[in-house]
Amino acid sequence: MVLLGAIWGGSFLFMRISVPEFGPIALIQVRVAISAVFLLVVLAFLGQLGQLYQSPWKMLVVGLTNSAVPYTLFALGTGLLSAGFASVLNATAPFFGAILGVTLFRDRLSAAKWSGLAIGFAGVLVLVAGNRTLEGSLLGVGVCLLAAFSYAAAAHYTKRQLAGVNPMVIATACQIAATLSMIPVSIFAWPEQSPSMYSWLSAIALGVVCTGAALAIYFYLINAIGATRSISVAYLIPLFGVLWGCVFLDEAISWSIFLGGAMILTGLFFISRSPAKTA
Repeated sequence: MVLLGAIWGGSFLFMRISVPEFGPIALIQVRVAISAVFLLVVLAFLGQLGQLYQSPWKMLVVGLTNSAVPYTLFALGTGLLSAGFASVLNATAPFFGAILGVTLFRDRLSAAKWSGLAIGFAGVLVLVAGNRTLEGSLLGVGVCLLAAFSYAAAAHYTKRQLAGVNPMVIATACQIAATLSMIPVSIFAWPEQSPSMYSWLSAIALGVVCTGAALAIYFYLINAIGATRSISVAYLIPLFGVLWGCVFLDEAISWSIFLGGAMILTGLFFISRSPAKTA
């Protein structure tokens, strides 16, 4: 989960770099297409290409709700907000996941688990409160929250509809579905001027590392520890988003990063120690 949080924390920086030149739709088309090719190569190496035809319509649903839709919304959000602020909003996904689990799937959350969710979210608020440079618009906040909700819904759907399916197969099939579904729209959204090499390198990193490799880890976690606990990785994303900003963009680290980071890790500990029970 820590590795996945580190990888996805960097995705907001890459989107912030690439969105101005690509635009949100074209960038995500490139992102999912590159990740699909990368995962196809890995799946072929593992000799598992024949499994791609399992549950195609279910794979399409996950491809849309876990990739095409939220990726595009977050790309739009990072064009309106700072990368750090967008990554913080991504951390609301565990709350949407818990709400969906309780209201739709009869999940029973222990007191320790609720405490972990509360502590983790409080840590996110500390990160925000300590960074007074965060600026953005109501639209940017709204689309990022909608993207976080989409992630949560996709996690529950995957756990219940694709349980037992090879995580690499899920990741690959979903990226193929996302790529094909976005082609009609991205044709009209392609930038008139060719993006710079810097933006292309960022887009490639998004596709290979932050999408292809990350999704393989993520779907493995959903099968291994469940949707609610897996989606809690979102708490780590703002922490790493700020850290990568400091390392690669010379952004200052404030007291809130240390305090908020400690709270996020504490919350994640309680969430991981107290699995949800399904009636």
